Parts: sequence; structure tokens; C-alpha cells
Amino acid sequence: MPAVSIRQRRAMAIAEHHPEELNAKNRGLLSLSHEQLHDFADTPESGLPRSKEPMAEDKKKKNFIAGAIKHPGSLRAAAKRNGRSTRQEADVEKHSPNKKIRSRGNLAVTLMGMNK
Repeated sequence: MPAVSIRQRRAMAIAEHHPEELNAKNRGLLSLSHEQLHDFADTPESGLPRSKEPMAEDKKKKNFIAGAIKHPGSLRAAAKRNGRSTRQEADVEKHSPNKKIRSRGNLAVTLMGMNK
């Protein structure tokens, strides 16, 4: 199997010939057989990119904002409990002494501003 980048090829060559010089994060390469390491390390560097291309935009998480919201609906429930709109509740929470509530209010105000 050929290497896909110059960095990968060089890491495989180090693992094959000088395993004691391998970085700690690359120690997993030592689990490969000598033949596998040789196949990667034997790839010619000409024509290889310096490093692997970053992930394409479509393969990245499409809904990355959803990961920032730990408890969906909690702001709306608090607003309903207190008889306010979600925007009013977010403005109140922005100035809360409680750090979690304050960050929830700041995030809500930021996300509400993105729709404009």
C-alpha cells in the first residue's frame, strides 16, 4: 500500500529503521508488520503532497452548532416558566451570576443574531 503523503512515508521509514526515534503519538505504527512498514516507506516521494489534504467541507460536521447546545429547549422552558419571550429570557440570563446560565444566555443571543 503506498503512502498518501511525504509525512506519512517518512514516519513509516522511521518506524521501520529507527523505531526508538519515533514520536510518542506515532507509536501505534510499531504494531504494523515489517512488510507493511516497508511498503509504505518504499513509496517514492516525488508527486506526493507534503501532508494529507484536510477533510472536504461536505464531510465535516454539517451541524456543528448543535454540538454547542447541551440541553436543547432549556432556554425556552425557562422563558415559559418566567412568562417571558426567549429573547427577553436570553437578555436576563446574559447578566446572571451563575456561569452556566450566563453562557447559555450569551450563546442564545449570539445564535439569535445569526438569523438577521
